[in-house]
Amino acid sequence: MKYLITDSYLTSNTGVHKDTDAKLIRVALKQVTIADVKPLLSQPLYEVYETHVTSGTTLTAKQVELFDQIQYWMALRTERAMLSNLLTINNKGVTQEEHVANMDIVNFKRQEIEANASVVKKNILGYLQSNKADFPEFFPESSKPEPTSTPAYSSGIVFDYGPKQYFM
Repeated sequence: MKYLITDSYLTSNTGVHKDTDAKLIRVALKQVTIADVKPLLSQPLYEVYETHVTSGTTLTAKQVELFDQIQYWMALRTERAMLSNLLTINNKGVTQEEHVANMDIVNFKRQEIEANASVVKKNILGYLQSNKADFPEFFPESSKPEPTSTPAYSSGIVFDYGPKQYFM
């Protein structure tokens, strides 16, 4: 599976060391792609960037600018995911890496990374919102024509404050 960032991008833009096991990086990248990136971007917009990474398709200037922000956000989320995966499960039970920092330090670092990632995510969504016309994959309804009239149906809302009967 191809991801939107590479191992070298991750290690050069975050605190992840370049000698980190590639398998751990791949696990974190997969987790972040499925749980964070695809839901944020929507499947159509994610596919635009995935096609760019795999096939080398060209992007518009606005797509490139957004892609840079997405890559950095993904790197931050991956770093946070790797901090969450300090414990491993094997046939001898749960084990911890030999030279792990104090959990207070790890939690502080995770919160710091999460705060930075939240700012970048807010910037991504703001950029998408301010450039709606350039991202029809993210805003599919903006490319549809506006309805000229309101629907013929309209119904009210009923608030039922009557007594409730529950049976056991």
